Amino acid sequence: MAAAIDEGVGKVRRPELLNKIDVEVVINDALLLTSEDGILTALDDRTLRVWLRRQTGKYWPSVCHTLESSPTALYYYEPSRRLFCGCDSGLVHEFIVADDFNKITLECTYFGHQIRIQAVYFSYRHELLLTACREKKLNCYSTNPIDENRQNARGSYTLASMGMSITMDEAFRQCFIGDSTGNIHFLKLNANNRFEPNKPLSGHTGSVQNLLWDPDTKWLYSGSFDTAVIVWDLAAPQGVAVELNGHSDRLVGISYDNLRKLLLTCSADGHIGVWPMNVKRNETTIWLENDSCQICRMPFFWNIREMWTQKQIGLRQHHCRKCGRAVCDKCAQTRKALPLLGYETVQRICDDCIKTLRNDETVPLASFYDLRQGTIKMDYRQGKKVMMSIGTDRTIKMNFRRENIEFFGKDNVILRGWLYFPSSSSSSQSAIVMTHGFSGLKEMGLDEFARTFCCDGNFYVLVYDHQTFGSSDGQPRHDINPYSQIDDYSYAMNYLENRLNNKNISIGIWGTSYSGGHVFVVGKREKRRIKCIVSQVPTISGKNNLARRPQWQKILAEDQHCLYENREYIPIVNQANENMDLSNSFYHFFVDKYNCNEWINHMTRRSIHLYSQYEPWKSLIDLSPIPLLMIVAKQDTITSTEDQIDAYEKQVLEPKRLVLVDGGHFSVYPNEQSFEIVVKEALDWFIKYLK
Repeated sequence: MAAAIDEGVGKVRRPELLNKIDVEVVINDALLLTSEDGILTALDDRTLRVWLRRQTGKYWPSVCHTLESSPTALYYYEPSRRLFCGCDSGLVHEFIVADDFNKITLECTYFGHQIRIQAVYFSYRHELLLTACREKKLNCYSTNPIDENRQNARGSYTLASMGMSITMDEAFRQCFIGDSTGNIHFLKLNANNRFEPNKPLSGHTGSVQNLLWDPDTKWLYSGSFDTAVIVWDLAAPQGVAVELNGHSDRLVGISYDNLRKLLLTCSADGHIGVWPMNVKRNETTIWLENDSCQICRMPFFWNIREMWTQKQIGLRQHHCRKCGRAVCDKCAQTRKALPLLGYETVQRICDDCIKTLRNDETVPLASFYDLRQGTIKMDYRQGKKVMMSIGTDRTIKMNFRRENIEFFGKDNVILRGWLYFPSSSSSSQSAIVMTHGFSGLKEMGLDEFARTFCCDGNFYVLVYDHQTFGSSDGQPRHDINPYSQIDDYSYAMNYLENRLNNKNISIGIWGTSYSGGHVFVVGKREKRRIKCIVSQVPTISGKNNLARRPQWQKILAEDQHCLYENREYIPIVNQANENMDLSNSFYHFFVDKYNCNEWINHMTRRSIHLYSQYEPWKSLIDLSPIPLLMIVAKQDTITSTEDQIDAYEKQVLEPKRLVLVDGGHFSVYPNEQSFEIVVKEALDWFIKYLK
């Protein structure tokens, strides 16, 4: 799976799943495509596959090319469609990928290795191919088609241990090769394609599986089995190394978003780290060695002479992560995070350093996301804001971007919600505006609808909370005013047009229950902007619905003189006074099912007065020619199945569609009996009229 990348520092957002591919065999390597919504995979069944996303939203292979042995390492240069594939046999194949991704053609096979290829790197600028394999050998090939005998290596270098990863500073023809012992070999490639070694970069204690070079900052990023990421500033006069610690398992992926200056890391336990690189960090402190604690002078256990002199049993040596001094446990019992030194998790700090530690030195800088699965590979495409991860369960998962947003609604009240970005945002010219019903919050099931519309339909989707509810502002809290809620649909559409810088974007609106009635009124008002409407289990008539709520009728009778002014709170659902069917349905949805901390079982008294006067069915006759899909539950006792069907048949003009589903009012939400039907019908409707 992949993560929606947070714009802020230290803010954590749950990863949003875009799609997944279940593969029946072991995945050795995979890459995301940039120009297409697709993936390249190297599989252990000896196949090289290209997966493209179809109109159904699912990924299917457009190419399945069988090789002589299992492909193990991929490098794809998309501008020229050159694909390099290292194999278990030691061969490296160069393919040309067709424009429509339905064919790959073998261009050249490179020889020189005898066993499994671990890493490949292609330099378009210099027409060079670098390969590393398990036989501790680095080869360099010319990829220029006019060169004779280009299949054979032009240069070779013997490593001290097995090469695991390769990257290159192409401006100065400098190569970096991470090996299985934790060293990074620093080689200069001369004009004759011969390797000239420089002093290796030493800092890791485990295999360096990931290397990334940023040509703008001249920084080299390395990720290792020792769980650390090291940032090597090679442009500094003496060279600077900053260590980033926050993962608890080996690193399996590193990517960099140079527009937002974010480093993305992934560990084998499925945790994604997002590190802001525009923050000034201090170089990691070097650990000092001593025979005695450098604070209390007590001897360590190997200092036999001092133990005898002091008649003291030797202590174990520890190190302060801030100053690096050798200390005993008693003199370093405080644990704090030190983000400016690269430590995002709590670390040991000595008693002297804790006295001078400032509060700003412990403020988190990085964000972490839990993918909830073991991971063997990660890839990220900055243009699409999409990340791919390969799980240990042979599943490839992709994420899309969901951003927290806020905008002004009616009376300048700030409304807050989510904006979902489709994976192919450059080709998407359509958007959907959604909000919940009577007192529902966006966290109560709307995420599942929005993800489906975004991922499977390639729509932008804006979801927000009503005024006075959830994350949105507004006073008095939990005051349900249908007229303000109706107006806010228009403000949401204004925000979308301005945010996407497109006044001609096709907009569809979606509503459920109370907002299922709102969309009728909004559609009547906004005929110029709205292309289609989906309304599920809608409120048709507030007056008719009150007939099924005796407790609300009683409150109306008591408050008939104060009408819209009484802002005292009353329960939304009162089990002692409601009929059993109605009460059980409400409590199952609001309390048992979602149990959202921000949802409170009360509303203002005047909310009932506003409800009693609300008759959205009157706007239905004026909707045409906006296409309307109405989804009605067959056993709806809250907004009345009969009222909905009657209004549809008598008031709605073509184009229209009625979908009847099994169950009651709440059966249309996620994990209920009719959800799969209603979300598919809504998606099909939007695709038909918004595309």
